[in-house]
Amino acid sequence: MLKQGFPYTFILGRQPALGAAELQNYLTTRGVAFEYLGQFKEALVLSFTKELENVKKIQDELGGTIKIVQIVDEAREAAQIINLLSPARLAKTYFTQTKSKINFGISWHGNFFDHQTKKELKSLGLKIKKQLKDNFSLRVVETKTNSLTSVQVAKNRLVESGAEIVIVKTINTFLVGKTLSVQDFEKYSHRDFDKPSPDAKSGMLPPKLAQILINLTRDEKTEIVFDPFVGSGIVLQEAMMMGLKSAGADIENSATENTKNNLRWLIQEFNLNHKYYIGVKKQDATRSTWPEMNRADTIIVTEPYLGPPQGHMMNPEKAKKITGELRALYLRFFENLATNFGKIENICFITPIFKTTQGEIAPMIIDEIAKLGYTRKVFKTHLPLKDLVYARDDQVVKRQINILKRN
Repeated sequence: MLKQGFPYTFILGRQPALGAAELQNYLTTRGVAFEYLGQFKEALVLSFTKELENVKKIQDELGGTIKIVQIVDEAREAAQIINLLSPARLAKTYFTQTKSKINFGISWHGNFFDHQTKKELKSLGLKIKKQLKDNFSLRVVETKTNSLTSVQVAKNRLVESGAEIVIVKTINTFLVGKTLSVQDFEKYSHRDFDKPSPDAKSGMLPPKLAQILINLTRDEKTEIVFDPFVGSGIVLQEAMMMGLKSAGADIENSATENTKNNLRWLIQEFNLNHKYYIGVKKQDATRSTWPEMNRADTIIVTEPYLGPPQGHMMNPEKAKKITGELRALYLRFFENLATNFGKIENICFITPIFKTTQGEIAPMIIDEIAKLGYTRKVFKTHLPLKDLVYARDDQVVKRQINILKRN
């Protein structure tokens, strides 16, 4: 399966189609050429013309990618992997260091696992330890599932003190590689929960999702991210972390003040350049103007009001009433956008999908805003991707992600 080039596996999050779409646009907008080699559940395998530079920076800017793995070897059968991972090859190619105790673990991803394959892979870590015990001091970090989490990899310092060996089962082969980076869960948590002015009512957008939205929306000329329903500023903070200038607005005084407070904290906490912060204004998004934002290198990334919080499966009539009100709000927003922000070409606009006792109900606006000149962008991935939807299984309100292009 491996061809000429430099192959990598990107281990995607719990919604891999969304992560694949994000990664595709992220690489394309930066002019990084790649070849698709295959996607096996959450493992996306790509080949590049040269080794990836600054992998840690790439990892930090991708909300939908959990790990980045460099592919090193390939085997036809699971039983052959132990022969590939000889003591000399492990020491030279896989392990980060061998002078002190080596921590390592085994993770496996993909399709087509039979009972014998699973048995071989589960025993691999102990087999490696056994054949290396006379030469090195080793500790195997084990997991009850098929894959170590990013938290396990980070807390056990596998990348720094040894290796996470990752195996991807394709249709006919096994790809074997080493993890180069994992998502920094502590920094995400810090930005999410330690900011000084959180807002449980309007600021519930996860930082990872904010990154995904920005990466799905931006193009090669993007310099400014504008959020006209700013909430507590999560989209702006993630844009600033990615080196983009940020501006926001909201109809609520509390939202604008919370955002200003949070972004001041962010700049100081992460030593960011003040030039990334343009400002935050109190404005009604359905009637606002901001001439300085009306430019082709600005993108809009926003989660508007999605209706009152819902804790239980909704009554269909209630859901229809709320969607009717939201639809009217959203159409007024796009009418104002077409009038006062006509130079902005790329927009990310989230709309809700309500789970009801009689199925899902959502405010349908795509046909109406098409009349105003906005069409939905279609992402082609190698996984089923009818729509871009972000949700947990227990959520009553899903997020429909609409990436729009002005004609």
